[in-house]
Amino acid sequence: MAQLAARAVALRWRPPAGLGGRRTTFGIEPAIVVAWVVLIAMLGSGTMDHRRAAARTLSGRVASTTSGMSGMPGMSGMSGKSGMSGMSGMAGMSGMAGMTMVGAAGHGSMLLGAGAAGAIAMWALMVVAMMLPGTLPAVRHVGVNSLRWRRRRAVATFVAAYVSIWVAFGVLVLLVAPLWSSIDRAAVLALALALAAGWQLTAYKQRALRDCHRPKPLPPRGRRATVGVMRFASCNGFACVRSCWAMMLVMGVASSAMMFWMIAITGIMTTEKFAQKPRHAARTGAALLAAGAIAAGAGAFIR
Repeated sequence: MAQLAARAVALRWRPPAGLGGRRTTFGIEPAIVVAWVVLIAMLGSGTMDHRRAAARTLSGRVASTTSGMSGMPGMSGMSGKSGMSGMSGMAGMSGMAGMTMVGAAGHGSMLLGAGAAGAIAMWALMVVAMMLPGTLPAVRHVGVNSLRWRRRRAVATFVAAYVSIWVAFGVLVLLVAPLWSSIDRAAVLALALALAAGWQLTAYKQRALRDCHRPKPLPPRGRRATVGVMRFASCNGFACVRSCWAMMLVMGVASSAMMFWMIAITGIMTTEKFAQKPRHAARTGAALLAAGAIAAGAGAFIR
């Protein structure tokens, strides 16, 4: 009975008496908003730039092909199939090879196509936008359990350590990305969504989700306080990675629907963190992810 009572207390994030309404997140919310604005701008401009580049490349290939056909032997006097013999020497035909690559590039992930440094920076923005909303209770726990003169430092330490853990996971995702780079993106997305839906229903997911909700006592001052915040950030960050790794893996393979899945997965993860019954929220998220997997799989099959 005592263990059950202790667990029930551990799953609640309550500020100490007298600090109830005090703001202790120190600008985390504006940082989340800025990250979303930057991501939306990047995704929007990236999509438009990609379409414009594809259109320019396609028009260039067509122009070169047309110019090559004008000088094709036998073309001017072609009365039947005999004129087709000149096609073997058509100068512009070599330009048609690039058209397939233009079409295939449209199925690539914008995250993976941004280069190493750009992809890591974009992943870090995604972590701030998608993961930090669910950490606000933990950030508030750090703020209200730290001395007033060191609260900002404690919150900054927590956020930096937490984001670093997720960035390390993002680097791992980018390193293994070549394994699925040659597979149809819709099929890969369907498999990733199905994996995320299945993970939502496992006991490991539920255990990790409980760990995400569990606060830790923090020393009040000195080096022990900094170490305590970093240890708490590490425990919380690794628990969140264990809980949400499959959903964030979806972001590594999403392409044209990247913004949609970014919003949907953020909603699922944040609901899990704030829900009074996280298990029910996880099951609801599993149903939504499974529906997405079916839709993506159907799209891959139709194409």
